[in-house]
Amino acid sequence: MQPHMDPQPPYSPAPSDEPLMAHPIPQFGNGVDPAPAEPPKRRNPFAAITALVLAIALIGGFGTTLYLHSHAAPHPVDGDPAQAVRILNHVGQSNLRDTSFTLTGTSNIAFVLQGKPQTTSTTLNGTGVITKSPARVHITLRSSVVGLGVGGSEIEEIIDENAVYLKEPFLTKDVTKPWLKLDVKGMAGSTSGLTGSNYLDFSQLQQQQVIGEDIINGKKAWHVHATLGSILASATPGVSATFTAIAQNLNANITYSEDIWIFEDSYYPAKISLAESANFASAISTATPNPTGASSFRIDETVQFTGWNTGVTIPLPPPSEISSGFGNP
Repeated sequence: MQPHMDPQPPYSPAPSDEPLMAHPIPQFGNGVDPAPAEPPKRRNPFAAITALVLAIALIGGFGTTLYLHSHAAPHPVDGDPAQAVRILNHVGQSNLRDTSFTLTGTSNIAFVLQGKPQTTSTTLNGTGVITKSPARVHITLRSSVVGLGVGGSEIEEIIDENAVYLKEPFLTKDVTKPWLKLDVKGMAGSTSGLTGSNYLDFSQLQQQQVIGEDIINGKKAWHVHATLGSILASATPGVSATFTAIAQNLNANITYSEDIWIFEDSYYPAKISLAESANFASAISTATPNPTGASSFRIDETVQFTGWNTGVTIPLPPPSEISSGFGNP
């Protein structure tokens, strides 16, 4: 079950960490018609990153068949959804084997604590690597928290096809080994949506449109804007239904938007910016006598890709440093 998505407001680009130079988009010509657009075959590129950043915000405040395309690249038309879909599909058909990135972001949470409104802000900075084979992701994020009188934290995460490995003092303070291994298949019946192979998947994107052609690091890049489907859409149906019901019961108004820049010469990702917000104010306002809980949050993230096909690898933690679960040695 997909959660209810409210009508999207007029387009407003997600925050960018560098000025972008707009250039006109060439029209189709030479009497060649574009091939029919196909629906995206891959999943949300940012689902797991978003979930991880949200987890850090809550912990700190309370607690992407690759092959090289030889034919000419499509020339999209401004605002054309079909061409936006084709561009995103081509990312999965590039020869990308690995990529590294930096991540910056902010999260702002408003909440009610024993009836009193409170706010906290978290600044996020991190680095990450994605590999195609084996399909893994390695992310290290550092947070700096303002509000609640708590300090920041650092979390390290490795995701592969079988498990998620977390290294975070808050989670492992009661165990003797620094890494916590979570068997996502065992918990949710599937690692779909969490595996390393899904980080540059785009199937959950909606309302895709080509915004224009920009220059990033001196190279031409297509700029595509889209909204996101449910972050939980790729989980098992039962899990999706459960979280959808929770969102409905909380009268949550959740919105997602994403801006993606794809290099024209290679179809490698250049940059991704994401804006996510939710409002739970109606649920908080009806709780009595002393309401407590988050009333709203907003997360803005920018992923700047910095390396492609450098041969980087992602080793898993050694078994001697892995705990099998909470409360286990």
